[in-house]
Amino acid sequence: MQKLGLGGVLLIASMSAATAAPTTFNLWKHPGDSTKHANLSKSFSLTVNGLTGTFTAGAFINDLDASGSDRNIINNNVNGYTIGGPNNTLNATDDARIGRYYGGASVTNSPGDNSHQVDSSGWSDFITASFSYNGEAVDVAMSSVSFSFFDDRDDFRWGYDLSGDGAYGDGDFLSYRQDSNPFSAFGGVTSSLFMFGAFDSFKKKEYDFWKLKSVTVHFDPPTTVPLPAGGVLLLSGIGLFAVARRRLKA
Repeated sequence: MQKLGLGGVLLIASMSAATAAPTTFNLWKHPGDSTKHANLSKSFSLTVNGLTGTFTAGAFINDLDASGSDRNIINNNVNGYTIGGPNNTLNATDDARIGRYYGGASVTNSPGDNSHQVDSSGWSDFITASFSYNGEAVDVAMSSVSFSFFDDRDDFRWGYDLSGDGAYGDGDFLSYRQDSNPFSAFGGVTSSLFMFGAFDSFKKKEYDFWKLKSVTVHFDPPTTVPLPAGGVLLLSGIGLFAVARRRLKA
């Protein structure tokens, strides 16, 4: 029978635990970033409680308020459809930029876009939020989001990386219109990447204009619980006793 050394005993004695706690990323910033496209980056990252959220700007050039390739799907009790496919070709710009301002994060989708809002005027702006822990992509449960400059004329859509390719696009989930602020009806969906966008051309004869103010997620980080000092001494004594016993038998 194979015997475990002291190191093996200590390894078994340690245990993994998880702490389910909400983690909120506040995206507002004062003073804010530049409003010029050339001075902005495509993404920024924030780390809260060891969890890193990376927020990236995007914009679809074509209108996505058309039937998707798989409409009326239900995932985790939330209704929506997959985007892309033969009837809804996606054309995205690769030069959208993101900034942080007093009201939150927003998108400047081209050098000629001076609105620094997430809006549906012209192109359909969106922000993706991807999550990592210790440099590795991790799934989180989206809990709530809040917006600023959001009134009864605005709505938004959210989505997530249903296809699992690490980006937002063809084959991914897109919700129906939502107009609650804050919003928390995510149905327990978990993913390493979520999306929040202004995808509708008109509501009450006006475009959507808002900023993404905060994102709250639930994440269970794996943590190693150290053995108490008394336990270490006890295991050390057991290890020494085992060594002495083997020597006596020899």
